Amino acid sequence: MLNPSPVRAGFDAVKRAPSLAVIEIAWRWIFGLVATVLVLLGLRTFLAGVSVSPADEAALRGSDVTIAAAALMHLFQEQGVWQRFFGIAFAVVVPTVLVWVAAATLGRVAVLKRLLLRPRVDASAVLYLTIARAALLFVCIALWYLWMIACAFIAMSGETPDYPLYLLLSFVALPFIAIGWGILNWILSFAPLFVARDSLPAMQAYNGALSLTRQERSRFTSVTTWLGIPRVAAMILVLVFALVALLVIQSPVTATVLLTLVTLIYCAFADYLYVVRLAAYSQIADKTVAKAANALLPPER
Repeated sequence: MLNPSPVRAGFDAVKRAPSLAVIEIAWRWIFGLVATVLVLLGLRTFLAGVSVSPADEAALRGSDVTIAAAALMHLFQEQGVWQRFFGIAFAVVVPTVLVWVAAATLGRVAVLKRLLLRPRVDASAVLYLTIARAALLFVCIALWYLWMIACAFIAMSGETPDYPLYLLLSFVALPFIAIGWGILNWILSFAPLFVARDSLPAMQAYNGALSLTRQERSRFTSVTTWLGIPRVAAMILVLVFALVALLVIQSPVTATVLLTLVTLIYCAFADYLYVVRLAAYSQIADKTVAKAANALLPPER
């Protein structure tokens, strides 16, 4: 008999197979480590090509965020700094995205094999869905950038630029783009479940995920809400701890170490809840299939 509670079924699935959470945390942390190294290398390369005065260097190394921000803005006022910044940013973003696509694909395939007890999962279909998630993010960023350009033309149509109007119009579209990205990314994130369950190609798996969310909207909303509450609560605790640590701890090194440890604990907890949610979605899919199969059976006499 299927468990009536998808959330409970998700926790039970991870409890029976703790390796699900271990794999999820492992691939995400491996990506995070590589991304951090790439960002630090990019930052080091950027600073190496910028002439930093002793005063700016002292401000950047200090604990006063306001003074550090002012020093950073002073650096970007130098000629050619913005071109160098975007060039290095591009050199960092591209390999970071490639690493994320590879890690997310391999990690998701490994998790689905153990979650659904499948000997084989079509990694190419999962790869296509992962690439679609990355492309979706870039498309949304490009849309907002184009919208900001259009807003600039509107705000500068008068005799003098209307900066308040520009800011207002620029941020009007942001919630709509963010919501659209969130919904599509959410569907793409669990579409690999259908690749593993039903051996579907990428596009059919996406259509299956979309169809299931329409049929079981209330169940998906319930699972997302119940598993989102502890995640938001943990995020608030981390933010409060970070604020207290920055106010109380005088040593920047000690504060950085503590904040890093607390952030890693939160990330591990969030990754664990993500796997639970994926298992809960699987239970919803199984229950929907069972319900459809029972509807096809002839009535008992």
